[in-house]
Amino acid sequence: CPKCPVYNSHQDAIDAKIAALLGENGRLSNREIARRIGVAEGTIRQHLGRLIESGALRITALANIELNPETYLAIVGVKIDGRRLNECAAQVEKLPSVLTTMIVTGRYDIITVILAPSRQTLVQRS
Repeated sequence: CPKCPVYNSHQDAIDAKIAALLGENGRLSNREIARRIGVAEGTIRQHLGRLIESGALRITALANIELNPETYLAIVGVKIDGRRLNECAAQVEKLPSVLTTMIVTGRYDIITVILAPSRQTLVQRS
């Protein structure tokens, strides 16, 4: 952690292992993470607290869209006239079914990821 007073590669390796384990199973307990990495549970608690507080790690749920064949995932590129990208991105982000919106450079100004419950819903909202 560059913000930490003492920075070493051992801490960085622990952070990476924690993130990898939680990426596989976000419901692992601190005790189980500590056992798998080979450190004390308190060490995991400290690292997790720092990672989450700094915004370096966020634990979220991930839906398996393959279980519902009627669900549609769409990645949409949007070109915006003018330079009010932040405002436009914020408005798009509020639309139903929008998972995330990113301001980008290149062919498009905004890329948005949409998860619609049906094809009909996706077409109606576009």
